[in-house]
Amino acid sequence: MSTSAAAAASPSTSLSSVDRLLRPWYRRHSVDPFPAKSHHRHPRASLRHGLAHRCRGSLTVVVSGDSLFKVLRFLNSLKIKVSLPRGPESSSRRPRNIATRRRQAREREGSRAMGDSTSSVKTTAKKSNNLFMQIIVHDDGTVTRPEVPALPPSDSPAGAVRSRDVPLDAARGSYLRLYLPNPAPAAAKLPVVLYFHGGGFVVFSAASFFYHNFCQTMAAAVPALVASLEYRLAPEHRLPAAYEDAAAAVAWLRGAAPADPWVAAHGDLSRCFVMGASSGGNMAFFASVRTTNNGDLAPVAATVRGLLLHQPYFGGVERTPSEAWSEHDAVLPLEANDKLWRLALPVGADRDHEFCNPVKALPHDAVAGLPRCLVTGNTADPLIDRQREFVRWLRDRGVDVVAKTDSPGYHAGELFVPNKAQELCAAVREFVLASSIIFTRL
Repeated sequence: MSTSAAAAASPSTSLSSVDRLLRPWYRRHSVDPFPAKSHHRHPRASLRHGLAHRCRGSLTVVVSGDSLFKVLRFLNSLKIKVSLPRGPESSSRRPRNIATRRRQAREREGSRAMGDSTSSVKTTAKKSNNLFMQIIVHDDGTVTRPEVPALPPSDSPAGAVRSRDVPLDAARGSYLRLYLPNPAPAAAKLPVVLYFHGGGFVVFSAASFFYHNFCQTMAAAVPALVASLEYRLAPEHRLPAAYEDAAAAVAWLRGAAPADPWVAAHGDLSRCFVMGASSGGNMAFFASVRTTNNGDLAPVAATVRGLLLHQPYFGGVERTPSEAWSEHDAVLPLEANDKLWRLALPVGADRDHEFCNPVKALPHDAVAGLPRCLVTGNTADPLIDRQREFVRWLRDRGVDVVAKTDSPGYHAGELFVPNKAQELCAAVREFVLASSIIFTRL
């Protein structure tokens, strides 16, 4: 049986999702997976009866990517014996343990992302190459962060995207880096996207080369006027410091933004969107919760039409299956995940605190009045279970949510894989356009 479909392993595999993977094989071998004469009433038992009858209880499986693990898990649940032939492309002994094979595939894919981004993808990912694992926590509680190249803004008229820094709060050291497509459209103004970078609240900057480059890409691809926030980091400034800085940026958008020459000339403040990636997704959410229905009746210059939460970085005391499987994840290994939350949360707080686990800790009416939300995630992300739970939680409370959490890939892939960056930008563009159309109809 052979298929090239790309789908990710999940804690529980549905009958329909694997059935879709197997359909090409059904057709080639004239297999009726649900034979009409089967005496089994349950579809899973019927499928086993059909496959076992045709294959005499044994299948030879050659499946690429994450589809392998989905198919194997499903066939094991049917008690179908599966053999894994050694492919001609492999000259070394391949691990028989499925969890080991899955871990190694994840390490090969993700080692480039959080290790040496300029080298070719390595066959294994060492923890020392992971930027999060390079955070050194000293006995006095201070930290030494890994060095990440930072890029200055560029207002060159020859560039595809111009950028410049705008002070926000000198006392906090926060600022906004604005990105404007060049040339800016003359016929119509651009939507404004307020963006919060990731890094587990502990590392990285709006100037970090991968976030700077992504914001340039997004500004040109959507197109949009993008404002990326430089905010305070933990543990020097534990939560809620980052959430406060994010709320201050939303306040700038609603109050002071019209005074900026780029915003005044090219930004449509009736179409503003608040976006964050990873821990920045948390910031976008909490900033919106703090600034929505806060009782301030003063007129505002900008209207936030939607939230865009890409791989939000939520957690909890009880591990989810995707977290439990992430011990050797190349991008966000379990040890790094635990370290980041220890450094970011208020002293003495556990991971069921509302700053980390809003699904468990926030009151039911906390999200009342939130605008339309886009939640995106990748299937091999250790946080994917939390993200899907968050989508259900929002919908149960009446929030209009567009969920795209079935894309193959890893945490923060858009920063290092051009195709993933384009995929995310396409989702942002689609959401912005749809939200603008809804607003126009209203």
